[in-house]
Amino acid sequence: MQIKELTDKLKLDALYGALQEQLINSNYDELPFEKRVQLLLEAELTFKENKKIVRLQQQAKMHEKGLLLRRLNLRPHAVSIKQPS
Repeated sequence: MQIKELTDKLKLDALYGALQEQLINSNYDELPFEKRVQLLLEAELTFKENKKIVRLQQQAKMHEKGLLLRRLNLRPHAVSIKQPS
């Protein structure tokens, strides 16, 4: 299997993107192997944490909207119309 296939199967999309960045950018060449692996793992962790934050924010907004909808009284009100005498 190729690296792309493995990262797709393991759902490590951010790690693969960070790897591509390391391969393109020569600044990473000087770093020790362990540091480069650490950066790859940190990129994946940051991606997943950010994704979780976005999901939780969306859930909170949905919950908030649900609370607002429950506060609305949608029952029809009896309206008395005064007839002219």
